[in-house]
Amino acid sequence: MLPDFINFKKKVKAQLTKYLQSKMQNSSFIGQISRKPQHEGKTLISHTFDGHQDNITYQEISSGFTITKHDIILMGIDAFKEHIDKMALTMSDQQAKIFFQKLEKVTEKTGKVINAPGSCPQEAILKALDTIPVDFDESGKPDGLTFILPPNLKEKILALNQDIEFAKKWNALLDRKRSEWRARESHRKLVD
Repeated sequence: MLPDFINFKKKVKAQLTKYLQSKMQNSSFIGQISRKPQHEGKTLISHTFDGHQDNITYQEISSGFTITKHDIILMGIDAFKEHIDKMALTMSDQQAKIFFQKLEKVTEKTGKVINAPGSCPQEAILKALDTIPVDFDESGKPDGLTFILPPNLKEKILALNQDIEFAKKWNALLDRKRSEWRARESHRKLVD
């Protein structure tokens, strides 16, 4: 009977899992979202800033690959990396799809959808920003404010930096949001 090398297999599995998680975290914007482990249960209750509550049932994301013994003998652990990189992209795409499906349901339910086909992108952006709470860092800059846009809008959005009228409206809205944030923070209860 051949030895099984259980401890070695556990260490390799842990390293490969860590590598996969790292690749997934860096492969899309989903990796920028904070995470908290949940060790029990099959559902999660989420609360929006407006007080809406929703039960979320976890969805499985998965991927797999087949590797030959010959590749492992020739390349060692590096034989896994190319396959794991592909797995990370596949699983990140699955996560993003689930995220956007959930985001669409929540925004519909809470009335936060901004439909602006053919309208001025400046007004749509200002309207979208006006519907959400914004947090600020110690220096007074927006903290965690991220826009996820289709690639064809990138140039239009970058061009807004040159629009003086839009910049005035943007700054006025941010000033109002900063005041709202200060009021929220001053009424926040701290836990011992």
